[in-house]
Amino acid sequence: MDVLSIVIPAYNEERFIGRLLERIRNVDLTPLGLSKEVIVVDDHSADRTSEIVRGFAEARLHRMPVNG
Repeated sequence: MDVLSIVIPAYNEERFIGRLLERIRNVDLTPLGLSKEVIVVDDHSADRTSEIVRGFAEARLHRMPVNG
């Protein structure tokens, strides 16, 4: 099965990131012969973005050490 990589850049997205990850979670790609991986790149947010992403086991979080 092929893998679709979904990379989400995020900076101070606590208002929206949870809803976005839920919507992605609910998309079934198996009829297309695909699985998915979700990678969120947090650009050193000052809000709860990283904390919210950590609540989604299927999402991998990469947090930048400083804001770019």
